Amino acid sequence: MKKLFSFFAIVMFLSLYLNANSQVLVNPGAISYPTLGQAFVAINSGVHTGVVSCLVTGSTVETIPAFLNSSGTGSASYISVTVTTSVVATIEGNLTGASVINLVGADNVIIDGSIGGVGRNLTVRNNSNGSNATAIWLSSISATPDSNGCTNNIIRNLEISCNARVDSSALSTFGILAGGSTIGNVAGRNNDNNRFLNNRIIKCRYGILLNGGAAANRSDNNIISGNIVGPDLAGTDNIGKAGIFAQFQDNCMINDNVVQNVGGTFAGTTGGADRIGIGAGSESWSSTPTTTTGGNYTVMR
Repeated sequence: MKKLFSFFAIVMFLSLYLNANSQVLVNPGAISYPTLGQAFVAINSGVHTGVVSCLVTGSTVETIPAFLNSSGTGSASYISVTVTTSVVATIEGNLTGASVINLVGADNVIIDGSIGGVGRNLTVRNNSNGSNATAIWLSSISATPDSNGCTNNIIRNLEISCNARVDSSALSTFGILAGGSTIGNVAGRNNDNNRFLNNRIIKCRYGILLNGGAAANRSDNNIISGNIVGPDLAGTDNIGKAGIFAQFQDNCMINDNVVQNVGGTFAGTTGGADRIGIGAGSESWSSTPTTTTGGNYTVMR
């Protein structure tokens, strides 16, 4: 009887341990992983193919960026990848010069923090106080001109934040960044047809930044809509420099966003260029018309 009880206790312990450390359920295959990053590694390795879903069932700490390659890179072979959540959870990491989630030329990815279409139940947070700390980064595959970018992706219904206090640091941090293969305000072509919808972003120097590449081949048809950028009350959670900033874009729609509490007090805010709520063009904020560096921007409501 003692041996039976001991065996039963060990099985229960292992079951509880595995369940406690299995926070992302991936289908097809019904395999659980401790972190979103490890789930993405499995997708990159071809363990999960076709129409892939990742269900977040608990909070995770990402010790390295959760990066998803494009389908066709290495063994990755998927039609689409959808990340949703069944609980209120946080995907976080302390990652200087990196992002918590990185789509590397990936297409047809949805990251949705709602449950049943309601609420922002998933938080993506970079806890680093270092330079270029980013929550979500859509990057081109390489620095080669016109290399494959991220296309047809949806980032929606998320709580997003970084950690460096905007009233004491001039370090660049990004809530959502779409650009090149080097993290930062770096050109990245062909990040096209992406939608950034109904997110709430605080405590970043740049809330949402899209850098489309160059005048010869800009990024096309991106939409930034329904987001709340900046905290309700002014303070250390402010946006440091720009709420929404888009450059080298064609047919870019920026509508129905609330942008608030950008910058800070004169005494408490670091130096640098002027602060801006919504900017379309180059970061010089010049009044010269040619600095729009794109075409057919629509900013409304």
